[in-house]
Amino acid sequence: MVENCVLNYAKGKQSAEADASLTMTRAALDEIVLGEAKLPEKLVAGEARIDGNPEKLIEFLSLLDTFEFWFNIVTLGCARNCMSRQPLERTGELKSIGYELFIAALSVLSIANMLLLIFVQNASLEYVIVTINAVMTPIFLGDFLYRFFTAQSKSRYFWRKFGWADLFSSLPIPNARILRLFRLWRVFRLFRAFGMRNLIDQFISRRAENALLTVVFLVLCVLQFGALAVLYVEYNAPDASITSASDALWWVFVTITTVGYGDRYPVTNAGRMVAMLVMIAGVGLFGTLSGFLANQFLTPPAPKAVDVSAAAPADPKARIAELKQMLAAQEEATADLRAKLDEIDALL
Repeated sequence: MVENCVLNYAKGKQSAEADASLTMTRAALDEIVLGEAKLPEKLVAGEARIDGNPEKLIEFLSLLDTFEFWFNIVTLGCARNCMSRQPLERTGELKSIGYELFIAALSVLSIANMLLLIFVQNASLEYVIVTINAVMTPIFLGDFLYRFFTAQSKSRYFWRKFGWADLFSSLPIPNARILRLFRLWRVFRLFRAFGMRNLIDQFISRRAENALLTVVFLVLCVLQFGALAVLYVEYNAPDASITSASDALWWVFVTITTVGYGDRYPVTNAGRMVAMLVMIAGVGLFGTLSGFLANQFLTPPAPKAVDVSAAAPADPKARIAELKQMLAAQEEATADLRAKLDEIDALL
């Protein structure tokens, strides 16, 4: 009987007397761990394989409880003493990868603005930075409310997982913005637990879902730094039409949206260089946004995946019989595929 056990892994070692072996790709394992796919689906698709006695493996899996991604792993390596990793306690405050990176990027921009306000001495330039900070404030407040109401334990999130720092850093208090460093710490935990390579792969594989958040962040960056740049080079120019923070922000916004009213425009060569960069960025950003919207509204909805674990009978014997049928279907599909490959090979 399997009871109160942990998952053990010995690098480069495999039991010679194993009843069954389960082999799959790392990508398939990641999808199963993240809940994006089920093991029977991977078996049918040929991305996973069972060697040995499948009944033993099925019997073992039927005894396992459902577990989340954040479970304890005891790793046995080449060292003499066993090393264990403390569990990363998941309380619901960690969201999707794209969302966490979006909030982290906004936090970096906010902290960078705090440093810029120290060195910038021009009132108009300061007003540009303050305006962008004001735009980010409701985003951070919404992030706190989202995490608070979706946390498994609200008190634990607020007091032990730096929820209080999220709250104070989202308020329009200048000195409290430094508390947004705790958001960066949360993303660092995500990188450490999941691995940078896996995070990048997941972000790229869901690029359509992350496109909107990426565009929002880049638009804020172009608005701020484009306005700062054009205002800096145009401020003291003769006959300049961009002489205030509102002029600069208005000009950058209508330029990146490719509207271009023409009521504000740069007159210096440096200002025109800034305008060229802003126009190129605007075409790329809003082209990406148009593609995202087209993908969301025109792509047909994907068929709903059958939740095998939820539909499985409570009786272990009935569940074993059902999984045997799935294995038989997988073997039949594999045999058909091999027959077709043999036919093609004969023709060649």
